[in-house]
Amino acid sequence: MPLDPDQTVAVLIDRHPWLLQALVDQGFTPLANPAVRQVMASTTTLREAAKRHGHDLSGLLAALEAAAPREFKS
Repeated sequence: MPLDPDQTVAVLIDRHPWLLQALVDQGFTPLANPAVRQVMASTTTLREAAKRHGHDLSGLLAALEAAAPREFKS
């Protein structure tokens, strides 16, 4: 099941809790702060976050999907 980059980061983390650490590992360190995460993640799509942080969207999606637990990949 591929990640939808047009979903908000909050929705994606809610559906796939492992994404929080994977995003932090990819340089989205503000998400480690619950207060920042509550405000920013609920209003920002993954596509927008990638653009703001200078990430290539397809590369970011590949890295996140590679970090997924095995049950997500099947």
